[in-house]
Amino acid sequence: DIDSDGDCDSEFDEGAPEEDTTVLAEESADDCTLETPSSNFKFNWSKEHEEVSTDQRVKDGVGTETCNPKLRWDNSELDDTVLSKYGYLKYFLLFFPVLLLPIWAQLLQRNGATRYGEGFITGKRNMSVGLFLVWLGIWVFMLLNPGLQRHEYWNSTPDPLKLLPNHDLTALTTLSRHDFERILSVFSLPTYSDEAPYTAAHSGGACGQPDDAPSPDTLRAVRRFFDACNERWAMIFTPGTFLCLDESMFKWLGRFRMPGWVKVGRKPDSKGHELKTLACGISKVLFRFELQEGKIPDNLKKYVDRYGATTALVLRMLEGLKGVGYILIADSWFGSTKTCILLLAWGIYSVLNVKTAYRLFPKTQLMEALKPKGKGEHVCYQADVKMSATRSKTIFAVGHKGPGKMSKAHQKSTGWGADAVGVPLLLSWEHCDFGELLMIIIVNAENAWKFFDVIGKEL
Repeated sequence: DIDSDGDCDSEFDEGAPEEDTTVLAEESADDCTLETPSSNFKFNWSKEHEEVSTDQRVKDGVGTETCNPKLRWDNSELDDTVLSKYGYLKYFLLFFPVLLLPIWAQLLQRNGATRYGEGFITGKRNMSVGLFLVWLGIWVFMLLNPGLQRHEYWNSTPDPLKLLPNHDLTALTTLSRHDFERILSVFSLPTYSDEAPYTAAHSGGACGQPDDAPSPDTLRAVRRFFDACNERWAMIFTPGTFLCLDESMFKWLGRFRMPGWVKVGRKPDSKGHELKTLACGISKVLFRFELQEGKIPDNLKKYVDRYGATTALVLRMLEGLKGVGYILIADSWFGSTKTCILLLAWGIYSVLNVKTAYRLFPKTQLMEALKPKGKGEHVCYQADVKMSATRSKTIFAVGHKGPGKMSKAHQKSTGWGADAVGVPLLLSWEHCDFGELLMIIIVNAENAWKFFDVIGKEL
C-alpha cells in the first residue's frame, strides 16, 4: 500500500531495473470525487497476459472518443479590431499576458527617465505600449532569424559575398538600433509588489506576492511574468485528450550562475533553468510549466510532504484537469506505480515509463517472464486496485524486451544533441529566461494558428 508519508511498502526488490517497462492506468471521470488523492490503495499483481486486449476507457464507460483542444477567445481581453483583423499576431497576443503591457511600458519609461531623462527615445518620445510592442516584435524577429550579431540586423548594405542575410530593420521598423539598445539597457520584467495585496499575476497594476512564493525570493525578477503566462494560458486554452509531460531547459551560459541554476548532462542545452512542461498532444500547444527552483524550495511545494517530490510535481501539473478522462503520456522521470494510481483517483488515465522508481511495480516477475522472449516482444501483468470499499479499477504493467543500449554513433545519426534556437540578447539571466519563454509563446501562437485557423492550416 501507499502510506500517508508517501513511502510505498512493496514486496518487490530494490535493485536497478535492466529493461524498460511501462505502466498504464485507467479511471473513469465519475470516480474523481477527492480533492486530495487517497493513499490507502490495496492490490496484488497477478495473471500474466501476452497483450492488453481491452481499452480500459470502454470498460469504465468513458468511451474512446478523442476531444479536441479549444481556445476561449472570450477570455482573451483582446478588442474586436484585433480579433477581426489580424492573423498570426492575434494568436501571439492571445498567448501573451497582454494585461501586463501598460504597467510594463510604465516601468520601462520610469527606468529610462531615471537613466537618460524624459523623452529618452529619438524624437523626444516616451515609452508607450505601441513602442514596446515594436521593440518586442524586433526581439521576436531576431529569435526567428538567428545567426547574426545584434547590430547586423540594422545593416542596410547587402553583403557583397552574399553570405549573410540583409534584414535592414532600419527601413522595416520605427525603432533605430540606438533606440532598441536604449530600451534594452533599461529593460526589466514587472515584479510582485511588497505593499499591494495579491490579485492575479497577469492583471494590470500592482500585485502582491502569492502565498506560496518563497521568502526571500531569489527568482523575484521573473516570477510574476512566469506566473502571468501560466494564468493566461489556463484562461484561454483547454487541451485535448492527450497530454505530454516532459522537461525543458532555459539555456544560460553567462559568467555568473543564475538562482536555481542546474546542469542536466543528458540535455542538449545542459546548463540553466530546468522546467517541467505540460503540452497538448493534439495541437502541440504547451499550456503549463513549473520552474525547478532548487531542492529546498521545491520540497516545500504542495503534495511533497505526503507523496514525495516527483509524484507531487505530477499532481500539481495535472490539477484542474481532474475527471475529464485525459490521457497523460510521460517518460521515466515521472513514471511510477504510485503516480499512476493517484492519477487514476483523479479520473486521469496515464501511460508512464518506469525505470528506477519501481516500488509496487512487478519488476522481478516481468524480468523473469521476459527471459525466454525475443527482442521486441512483451509480457503483461494486471492488478485490480481497490479504490474504496465499493470500487476497484484495473491497471497493467507491461515489460518490453528492447534492442539494447543505443550507441553514441546511432544517437548522432538520429539527430540527438541538436542545438535549440539561440537567444540573441543574453545580457542577464532574467533576459535569458524572458527570451526563452517568449520563444515558447511564439511557437504556441504558431501551433495554435495552424491548428485552429483555416489560413494557418494552409500555410
